[in-house]
Formats: sequence, structure tokens, C-alpha cells
Amino acid sequence: MDKIREVTQARVIERGDNHQTIHAATDQAKFMHVMEGFLDRFEPCNAFSPPDDGFDHVIDLNPLVDSRQNLEVVVKQLHQWYPSLVKDMPSAERLDEAIVAAMGYKPDIKHTIPDRGGKSKPFGRGGQAQQQQQDRQEKKPLEYMAVHLPTREVNDILEKAFVGQPPEAAKFYRQLKQTRRVQAKFHVTLIHRASAKQHPELWKKYNDLYEEAEKAGSGQNKLGECDVMLERIVFDDRVMTFVARLINDEWKTSNTVAHVTIGTRDSSVKPKESNDLLAKWLEDGAGDGKIHDVVLEDKPTLKGFVGGVANFHKR
Repeated sequence: MDKIREVTQARVIERGDNHQTIHAATDQAKFMHVMEGFLDRFEPCNAFSPPDDGFDHVIDLNPLVDSRQNLEVVVKQLHQWYPSLVKDMPSAERLDEAIVAAMGYKPDIKHTIPDRGGKSKPFGRGGQAQQQQQDRQEKKPLEYMAVHLPTREVNDILEKAFVGQPPEAAKFYRQLKQTRRVQAKFHVTLIHRASAKQHPELWKKYNDLYEEAEKAGSGQNKLGECDVMLERIVFDDRVMTFVARLINDEWKTSNTVAHVTIGTRDSSVKPKESNDLLAKWLEDGAGDGKIHDVVLEDKPTLKGFVGGVANFHKR
């Protein structure tokens, strides 16, 4: 985050007053305060959880690379996913010209952001108490509790699992990668709000933990640790998931089979279909031409942390 702060601030300073609302050359201190507010309010995108799962497509960009590289990523993705919108992929020269034009653009209309410091006094004694009270009022209810796993290690396990597999076995995984449908983050769901009525005691246990942590301002942070063993990968033509085992007895899941959803074919297929897939797998097994599995011989065990994920639609 420090590197992102450094790079983005440098870009805005370079543009100076050539911006509709941020006038970095005229009032750099005020601009720095505005950008710090952006960073403080930053929330990562999770395309598999509400509200972000409502987007038709998510394009991952690297804020540390230059705008020209990110422009090409965006245009390629739009051309691939929405060919009627971007019918032809522009040449490198046209992309270069677009960047030059964008960087040279001077806004005709500029907006002045009013200084509301006198009213809210967010950093004064009274303002700080008021801000803390407002933060408490804006706490979001628990959507689900999960064991969150290290992304890089999970991706390494995935790559290793499909090396040497016959093309038909690796086809769906390659498809998920090429269409960017592999999850950006991985977790084992312990319980979801939708299962609260079926598992009231387990929901109460996790919800109480979450609410207690929320009072301390850390409901979505680390509430505990849990080791997770990944045993095999099960998939059909819609969804791919790890079959997992929770090593720590302290943490239980409401799902029949603990699992980690790897990805889904497209946005119409929701991650919860992993439960349906695993129910069929338990009943019918694999190898019927519809359900496939890849056994992880070394049974890798990962260290995860338990944390709640808030529902941003509800207050």
C-alpha cells in the first residue's frame, strides 16, 4: 500500500491543477488529505461476494505499472468479452496516441471541493468522538465467516496439480485461467447468512465472535487461525473446487463437505454451486464423463486465518 500511495500521489502531483477536482499545484496539502481519504476507504474487490458479484466482468489492473500498459489490458478485455462494444483491437500506435491525448487533456470545468473541516472536525477531540460514533453506526452485519487462505500458495498448488495431466483433464482449468475466472482470493466458508436458520447454534457462535470483534473495529480481521488440508480437486463444466479438511477442531463448517471454490465458468454460475457439485460427487463419484477429480497426492496443508466478511447491502 505504501508503494501504491507513493506512485499515485506522484502521478497527481505531475498533473498539477490539470484535474477537475484535485488541484495539486495550488493546494498540495489539501490534495494529500483527499488522497489519504481515498486510501483509508479502500476496500478490495471480491468478484465472488456481494456486492461485487453483481458486476458482469471484473478487470484486474496493476496500479504500479504505467497507464499505457493498463489501457491495453482494459481494451483487450473489453474486446474479448464485449466484441460488439470494441469490435477491433486498436494497434499499439493508436493506444499510444490515446494516452498522449488523455495526458494532454485540460478540463473546461473545474470543481472546488469545499473545506468541511470546521463542521465535522474529524481530527479534533469532539470530531474524533463523533467520527467513532458514526463508524459504530455504519458497522455492517456478517454475511459469512470463513477461513482465508494465502492466494499465492493456493495458485502454486493448482498449477502443480495440473502439470502432466491429460489435456481433457486440464482443459477446464486452463479455460478458467484464460477467461480470468479463477478467484482472486480463496477461502473455506464456515457458515453463510443463508444457512443461519438451518444451523442456528453455529451461526450464533460465529456471529457473536464477529460482533464482538466489530465493537473493537476488527470484525473482518483475524479472529483465529485454522490449518486447512487440500485433498483433491473436483470439477464439471461449470465449477471447480478443492475438497478440503479443517485440521483445527475449534472451527466447524455448516457445509457437508468443506471446500474452497476455485472458479466458475462465467458470472451466471455462482460459487455456491460447489455444494451441488460435491453432493453429486459424493453420491455418484467421478469418472462418469461429467464430474472429474484430481487427487492431490501430497495433501498440502495451508495456514489460514478466520475472519468475517460483511454484508455491504445491509445496515
